[in-house]
Amino acid sequence: MKVFVRAYRGTEDEAYAAFQEDAELLADDGWEPTNQQWHPASSTGAAALIAWISWVWIKKPGALWVTYQADGNPGPPEETFEEWVYRVGVQEARATLEDEVRDRVISRAEYNDHVAEIDRLQLD
Repeated sequence: MKVFVRAYRGTEDEAYAAFQEDAELLADDGWEPTNQQWHPASSTGAAALIAWISWVWIKKPGALWVTYQADGNPGPPEETFEEWVYRVGVQEARATLEDEVRDRVISRAEYNDHVAEIDRLQLD
């Protein structure tokens, strides 16, 4: 049996929507979700009070952690952009993206979107 864990970040609705889409693709390779846990973003002190009030009125961001398992010899799960950034590191990710812009693999707009995503990941 093989197991891996993936985090889906955003509001609870966004995270569950991303999970459902991903789970369908992973099921094609033999992976099945076995456990899900929603973890709202944490805050302390006055920030916790503000976060609680905003959670009442606005959907609070957090992460949905999902455990997948497969029996036999499943295909490898595709690495997400977030997983890639954490694996290679922020500096290497930025350098790779800069190379891809220079080599015209991605556009400047795609580069800017990816860098914004990396910046968001660093704040979590």
